[in-house]
Amino acid sequence: MKRLSITLILYLILGSISAQTITVNCTVKNGYGKYLRLERKSDYVSNADEVVFADYIPVTNSINFTFSEQETEEYTLYVNFAKATIYLSPDVIYDIFVTVPESDPTQNPFTNIQYLNTDITSSDIDDINQTISDFNGSYDDFLYANSGSIIRGNHAIHNNFKTSVLNGIKKYHDHFLETYIRYSFALTELSFLSKSKQALADTYIFDNDIEMLNPMYMEFLMEFAKKAGFSPTAKDTKNVELIELVSIINIASQISAGIYSHDYAVTILKKAADAATSPNVRKICNNLLNSEMLLAEGTIFPNIEISDKDGNQVDIQSIDNNAKYLFFYKSCISQNLYALDTLENNTYLHRHHLTLIPIEISDDAESHRKAKYHAVNTYQLHKELNIREYPFVVTIDGQGKVLD
Repeated sequence: MKRLSITLILYLILGSISAQTITVNCTVKNGYGKYLRLERKSDYVSNADEVVFADYIPVTNSINFTFSEQETEEYTLYVNFAKATIYLSPDVIYDIFVTVPESDPTQNPFTNIQYLNTDITSSDIDDINQTISDFNGSYDDFLYANSGSIIRGNHAIHNNFKTSVLNGIKKYHDHFLETYIRYSFALTELSFLSKSKQALADTYIFDNDIEMLNPMYMEFLMEFAKKAGFSPTAKDTKNVELIELVSIINIASQISAGIYSHDYAVTILKKAADAATSPNVRKICNNLLNSEMLLAEGTIFPNIEISDKDGNQVDIQSIDNNAKYLFFYKSCISQNLYALDTLENNTYLHRHHLTLIPIEISDDAESHRKAKYHAVNTYQLHKELNIREYPFVVTIDGQGKVLD
């Protein structure tokens, strides 16, 4: 057998690496000092995210990075807490110009979401971002113009539009794009009152691949499981992963609805993880378990970064040896300050041997100087503690275990 030359071997190795590389060049209008990060979904059932890249934007307002990926996926680009959905594919260079909206510091960033304006150009002449944007716009226009007719039972008009679009995108030879668009139609068909749920399952589920990281597929599957009480068995399909996945989707929806207590939810998720044959399903179970265990009583409080008023790093556990009442607040929200004043003048904490630790959350350097402690990395704080509203309170004992 003829040996491959060193040059050919290097070419093959480098070729395989470059085929998986995604290059992102971001320019952020007024971005200096803000925190940029790129995330992708670990899975769409537990909504767990993986950070692909994160860093502060330098004075040049531009930030560039590369990473490796094998397939097209949906990503979320954040600048501080404003966000945009983008789609990135391997072996493509992306130039993204980002405009950050003016922020209102009195608003909760989770309940008042702001969106980035993004202008994307890429080395792919058939860039998927523009194609999906065009499809979403045309589909919204179509539904707006024809929703009355469709609701009255004229499904032919929707079927004709679907056929036309699906035939039109064949030229792209993009599996992610085709699945995204196909299941966008499926979601609408799920709302047709006269559409047979069995027919939908036969068309869109049983004889199709599971698209764990395609948002439209997973949204349809989760909605279908919820609306149709769908729970496939071996009689319906030989796809064991599908059976296990839908079971976990149903469990997750009941946990989200508060039907299960925390302890019972943990028990059934552990059993499901042990019983699952699919690595993907085990991963989802573990993601859900991690979410359920977050700040559960008896768990160790995360080692978040805080600083004192002089900017020195402080370990929460080292402040004193007592149990601590951690009070995360925003001084720009007057109700937070009223609550803090009440705590400082109340004997409850003293009677229960709790030390009050107020921690200011702000991007305003002036408030940092006024506060005794402040968060160093607000993104890490929200990620680690899953904060949704302020003030946010956690009580820990002298060993750092969560009390409630």
